[in-house]
Amino acid sequence: MLVAKDWLDEGSISRLLPSERQALSERGYMPSKAFNRVLDVALGLAGLSRSDIYVTQAFHLINRSTSGQLSGRAVDICFDAVTRHEAVGRRVVALGGDAAAACRRHGIVHFETLRPSARGLSHLGKGAIIAEALIKALGS
Repeated sequence: MLVAKDWLDEGSISRLLPSERQALSERGYMPSKAFNRVLDVALGLAGLSRSDIYVTQAFHLINRSTSGQLSGRAVDICFDAVTRHEAVGRRVVALGGDAAAACRRHGIVHFETLRPSARGLSHLGKGAIIAEALIKALGS
């Protein structure tokens, strides 16, 4: 199970192209987004496919903006209501510090790695780091 901080923000939703809305409706995610392109690289390097994983969020509501800060309390309410139940019986990989902090606060054993949208590395570089965490989680 992969846990990210949050999903889409209000601004991004309002700017979706019709093709992105279609992909979101059909697949439940948008393959064209950098987050998902990096995740696809990581899965390929780890020998996995989308059907092999479960992706969820620490914060399940829509944030106002990508740069908007989420209060720890808001994340904890969502995490307690949803994510901690999804984690039962699953190996958890936290994508980024915010997701990892939420896992720690709720006592969820996890492997921490960077978030796919982290800056400073190529998609391949980020994918390799995330793949390493996936492989460790599978081996545990």
